[in-house]
Formats: sequence, structure tokens, C-alpha cells
Amino acid sequence: MNKILQLRTYHVATCIMLLLALITLDSTVVSAGTGDGNDVSSPEVGVEWVNDYTWPSADLSYCDDSANGLYNKLGNVGWTKRFNKGNSNAKASHFEQANQDSQYIDSVDIALYSGHGSTDKLDVSTVTEKVYHNEAEWGDYDLEWIGLDCCLAGTSDFSSSFNGAHLILGFSTTAYDSDLGSHWADYLVDSGANDIAYTVKNSWFYGADIDQPNGKIGKVMGETSSCGNDYIWGQGTVIADPSVDGSFTSWTYNM
Repeated sequence: MNKILQLRTYHVATCIMLLLALITLDSTVVSAGTGDGNDVSSPEVGVEWVNDYTWPSADLSYCDDSANGLYNKLGNVGWTKRFNKGNSNAKASHFEQANQDSQYIDSVDIALYSGHGSTDKLDVSTVTEKVYHNEAEWGDYDLEWIGLDCCLAGTSDFSSSFNGAHLILGFSTTAYDSDLGSHWADYLVDSGANDIAYTVKNSWFYGADIDQPNGKIGKVMGETSSCGNDYIWGQGTVIADPSVDGSFTSWTYNM
């Protein structure tokens, strides 16, 4: 895997000058992850995915495979499978701070969304179900890591969604419809002989590299640079929940 890995550290004030979409970001330092104290003994996974969109031309083929791959592989190594919502059962409200995120996306340790997306939103359906970055505040209840298996949602707009989460993993380019979640899980877990577990960040990059063509760029954002050293629970070290201070670090990986 002789690829280009780039690390950048930002302060949100700088990003505001570059990306006006971040003007609503609150830089107040707050505590995080107060909703669940059983991460080590009973880690949880949840996934949401959409193949069937309102406009047939927007339909995808592998989002269920991507989501189910992560969901089942972590379940097979002892993780609690908390929710698996697909197509019309995937809802924007499940991602939103003002609605049901503490029952869904922010109620698990690791989550994956697989479907359409863009720089500032997740298109949970083509018409009505959209999650804008300023409606998501992930990590104040439980979430440590969320994968956004979609186009462009690794851009800095989604850095405003940090509210205790350690990593937001995505792409800064478009991405091909693929089985990323399954490959991500393969690298996250030490499955036995001649295998090791990789960090959450590197697992995302290596998993994406399997199916994505040259020219695609994976991007991972972390609340702190130390978040890039996280493994999933049971596979290595996990840092203490970071304070939310209005800054973030990002890493990119050229396919």
C-alpha cells in the first residue's frame, strides 16, 4: 500500500474564512460521551443505508452490502448489533441532534451510513430525508467513530458535527458504490493467524483502497490528532473522549 498519506491540523476559525458553511460552529469546550459507560464490555454497532432512491436513476447497488458487512462482522466478534435501518427505514432524524440521534447514530460506538451524499449533507432519500452537517452533533451520548460511505462528505463542513465523536471518516472526492463497510471491518478486526487489527483511520483507508479507483481521495477528520491512533474496542487502545474545542485534524489518502 504505497499511497500518499497527508496530515493537516486546522482551527475552525481558519476554516470559517475558507468555508462559510462553518459559521454556525460553537467553539465552546464541552464534555463528551456521557451516555454509555459500557463501551469496553459491550460495544455497539449501528448502520443505515439506502439503495432505493425516489429517483430510479439515483439507485445504488452495494450500500446494503457495505452496511451489513460492518454490522455482521463486528457482531461475529461480540459486538452488540443495535440497529440496521435500510431504504425507507433509514431516516434523517436518526442522525440529528434535535431528533433521535441519541436513540440511533449517537447510541452506538461505531456507525456507518452508506448512500448518497455531498459536501454539506447526507441524502438519506432524494427528496425529503436529508441530514445537513449543522443538524448533526455526534458524540455527546456515545458515538466514537462514524463512517460516511458516500460522495464528498469528508469535506470540512462535517467537522462542525463533532460533539465528542473521535473520528468522522469519508471521502473528499466522489466515491464509487462499493462494499466498503465489509472491507473496513476486515481491517478493524484481528481475525486470527497472519492477521492484525489496524487503527480505525487506517482501516478506512485500506478498505476503501480495495474497491475505489485511482484518483479518489479518502479523508478522515479527528477531534484531536491522537484520535487517529484509535483502534476499535477490544482490538487495541482507545483514547479518552476528547474535549470539543472547535479544532480538528484531518488525514487524506490518495487511492
